[in-house]
Amino acid sequence: MEATAKRARGVAAVFVFGGVFLAAGLAMFWFFTVPAWRLAWESRGWVSTPATVVASEVRQSRSRESTTYRVRIEYRYRYGGREYASDRGSAMPVNSSGYEAKAEVVRRHPSGTPITCFVNPANPGEALLERGFGWSSLFGLMPLVFVGLGLLAVRVGLSAGKGERNPAEALAPVVKEVGPLKAAASPGEKVLGAFLAAVIWNGITGVFVAEAVASWARGRPDWMLTIFMLPFVLVGVGLIALLGYTLLALRNPRAALRVESGRACPGGTLRVAWEFTGTVSRLRRMGIFLEGVEDVTIRQQKGTRQERAVFARLPMAEVDGSWIEMARGTAEVSIPRDAPPTFDLGNARIRWTIRVWGEVPNWPDLLDDYELRVESPGALKP
Repeated sequence: MEATAKRARGVAAVFVFGGVFLAAGLAMFWFFTVPAWRLAWESRGWVSTPATVVASEVRQSRSRESTTYRVRIEYRYRYGGREYASDRGSAMPVNSSGYEAKAEVVRRHPSGTPITCFVNPANPGEALLERGFGWSSLFGLMPLVFVGLGLLAVRVGLSAGKGERNPAEALAPVVKEVGPLKAAASPGEKVLGAFLAAVIWNGITGVFVAEAVASWARGRPDWMLTIFMLPFVLVGVGLIALLGYTLLALRNPRAALRVESGRACPGGTLRVAWEFTGTVSRLRRMGIFLEGVEDVTIRQQKGTRQERAVFARLPMAEVDGSWIEMARGTAEVSIPRDAPPTFDLGNARIRWTIRVWGEVPNWPDLLDDYELRVESPGALKP
């Protein structure tokens, strides 16, 4: 009981830690990043206006670990017959290391130096020295690190919570021995997952890609930003391709599986019936096999590592050429006597699925997994 209570307190502490990081990251992103990115986006259309430097200096910020610096340039400008003053450089001013580079900027901008600023025509009192998105805008992604740490901590807490389960409960039957099997993910769920991933990733990176493209359009290409964004663009293109792949796969026929007889346990023989809906004639070949996968989470000093191994792949049926035979049929599989049953203890998991595969010429192939729980012999009623 004491060990269980101690583990429960540890899980609660992990959840609190993750919640704090998650809330802090979301708050920083909403109150710091979003306004700065909105200002950077709106400033792209601001009016170029002559200005004069009033004062310039390097400001420093000290902490126990380091000292960072930021250039501050105060300037005056006239717009609409009135004079204004500002010291805003970019939409997202940040401090960074490297004093000499910033001191050189100050030396090039003594009092009285003519410069160009960008004025908000809707509010002339608002101006920037750099409009649009620049390198400093990338610091707006920093709160997402806190969000990621928070989500990771919550996930670890959930895994630890699962670890509290009694092994007998982990092996208890949760599906009927005879009846329809549920697909791990429907075609619509696959499309939705790919769509969300593509929108979130490309929505964030697209802001900086637009700025890089704009720098080329202005005739002053930002090479560093362009090179930095290339791998992010490639990932975004891959996610768009994945979305297109899942959309095309919607036209594929769909299989419904049903356990007709047998026992899903080590040493048992299972009889499964399948029936396709949709245009089955699109298939050139199809196959059904039972697959066993082991997932293990290994905790290390620097975090956790996931390992996955396919320990069993048992063929059940294979049809080549005849779409009439593919449309419906039955298949049997004998589960080895030494096969491990399905279980989930958080850091170790055994999963069994029946995988349906179909080859579609010049089109995304059919590939669906159906959940099957292989029970220990003692867990099944005679």
